[in-house]
Amino acid sequence: MLLEERASQGLCFESRRDNTLLSAPRVSTGDWVKVGALGERFWCLVNTVHADGVLTASVANDLVLCPWKAGDEVTFREENILEVASLSDRSRFVQMVLVSGSRVGAAQRWHHWRQSKGVGVAPRPRTQYIVGDGIIL
Repeated sequence: MLLEERASQGLCFESRRDNTLLSAPRVSTGDWVKVGALGERFWCLVNTVHADGVLTASVANDLVLCPWKAGDEVTFREENILEVASLSDRSRFVQMVLVSGSRVGAAQRWHHWRQSKGVGVAPRPRTQYIVGDGIIL
């Protein structure tokens, strides 16, 4: 099956066109990207970037609404990427965890920090931040 067909089958991924982000982010193998499907937004580790704009990535954690678990591979298009986390962004999150002592609290502050810098998408109403076993409403 062609990657293009895999990317268009199954669940409908959220598109950047539905958000305020208009330009395509630069993405490379090994980057962390945020995508959304079935009303759930989640981070994935990019495994492969193909010349035709199709990506394969591993889901970072178990999901609530989508049928995937941590480590499952998903296929989507570049237009489905909502955010890209740079190495310095990820380091900022680790620092926030160390200072606060809470991965959940740090995730919420990190999201607000990324949004204030213009690199994070706005949360939807009633957003829940899920980090490990912790949930913030």
